[in-house]
Amino acid sequence: MNEEERLNKITETIIGVAIDIHRAFGSGLLESAYEACMVYDLIQAGMTVEQQKPLPVVYRGVTLECGYRLDLLIENEVIVEIKAVEKLLPIHNAQLLSYLKLAGCKVGLLMNFNVEMLKDGIQRVVNHFPESSAASASSAVTNPKAKLPVERLSLKKSYSFTAEMDQEERLNKITETIIGVAIDIHKALGSGLLESAYEACMVYDITQAGLSVEQQIPIPVKYREVKIECGYRLDLLVDKEVIVEIKSIEKFLPIHKARLMSHLKLAGCKVGLLINFNVEILKDGIQRVVVNFP
Repeated sequence: MNEEERLNKITETIIGVAIDIHRAFGSGLLESAYEACMVYDLIQAGMTVEQQKPLPVVYRGVTLECGYRLDLLIENEVIVEIKAVEKLLPIHNAQLLSYLKLAGCKVGLLMNFNVEMLKDGIQRVVNHFPESSAASASSAVTNPKAKLPVERLSLKKSYSFTAEMDQEERLNKITETIIGVAIDIHKALGSGLLESAYEACMVYDITQAGLSVEQQIPIPVKYREVKIECGYRLDLLVDKEVIVEIKSIEKFLPIHKARLMSHLKLAGCKVGLLINFNVEILKDGIQRVVVNFP
C-alpha cells in the first residue's frame, strides 16, 4: 500500500465513524461531544488518536506557543477539525490548511455535524498530496505564497533614527517597519492562522528590528478623574507610540476603525495600524488610523 492509498484508507475510516455518530445523535450537540465519540470509535477501529494536541508555530527557528490545538490527529498523519456551526466558512478551510503545513501533514478533514446529512458537512483539505493524485486536485486547497520553514526568510533591518527626525518622520518610519514585518510574516504563513499566532510572530520580528514592543497592554478609561478598568487591551504598543491591532477576519467593519480610534485617544497615541492577515495580499488588509497628526 503506497502513501496515497494509506491516507485514503484512513480518511475513509474516519468518515465512516463520523457518519455512524451523526446517525446516532443527529445535529445540535456541542463539538466536544462529537469529539469524544469520535475518539472512542476511532480507537475501537484500531487507530491511534491524539486529542487536543498542542501545535506550536516554529518561526525563524524559534518555537512560539500560540495556543493552537488540533482537535484530533489520527495515525500521526490526518488532522480532523470538528465543528458544529451553521455553515463552514473559507476561514475554517484556510485554518486547517495552515495546521497541515505547521504539523507537516498532508491530509485533513473538516467535519461540521450541524447538518441534516453529514456528507454535506465534510470537506477534505490537502497539502502537497502525492503527485499520483493529481487527478483529484480539485479537492486540494493550495496557497502558493506559504513558504515553510519560515526561518529561511531574511529580516530586513532598515529601521534607524536620526536626531534630525521630527515626530511625523519618526512615526512614519515606525509604521513602515511594522508594515514590512507584517508583509514578511504574511508571505511566510499566508492567511488562516489565529490572531495570536500572527501577534507572536509580529512581536518577535519587531523586537529583532530594534523596536520596543509591549503586548496585550491594559488601558483604563478615565472618567471624572477616576480610572475605570473596562477590560480594554492593546494588541501591540510599538515604541510607546504606535498601536497595532491584529485581525484575522473576513473583512474590516467600521467598528474596527472606530475602536482603534478610541484606543488611540485613551492611550494618548497619534498613529495606529489595523492589520488583517486574512487576505490574499496583505496591503489590502492594512489601514492606518491617525489622531491629531502633527
